[in-house]
Amino acid sequence: MLDKMKELMKSQDVCALATVSPEGQPHCSLMFYVTDDHGRHLYLLTRGGTKKYRNVSANPSVSILIDSREKRAPEEPVLALTLTGICETLPDGGLRDTVLNKLLTRHPHLQGVAADPQAKVLKVRGISLQLLQGPMSVCYAQMD
Repeated sequence: MLDKMKELMKSQDVCALATVSPEGQPHCSLMFYVTDDHGRHLYLLTRGGTKKYRNVSANPSVSILIDSREKRAPEEPVLALTLTGICETLPDGGLRDTVLNKLLTRHPHLQGVAADPQAKVLKVRGISLQLLQGPMSVCYAQMD
């Protein structure tokens, strides 16, 4: 089942990122993303001054929702994957440059964000997954 979960992560383009402020207030952001080749990490691009960035800087625990609403046949159930993970900002150079190139190749409309001097590439390391397959079937997995 873990492979099916990772495949869903890799096949989609948009997620909802949930963060929590230092005051304990939840915040949710619609984000474009890419994964690594193994589906262990999810990468996002944001500006440094955003609420989501301030939140993950103070509290790196995040939750991400990825679903199949847009990319499925009408007879297939909607898949909804919740990933719980830890978020960090990638430092300049090396992996950050590679990931940024991958993000911009898949999502060229993010060029403006990438050009901002305060642009940040975020890496989310998945810890656990929950997959809903329609309203009645749920599966859980730990990331390796």
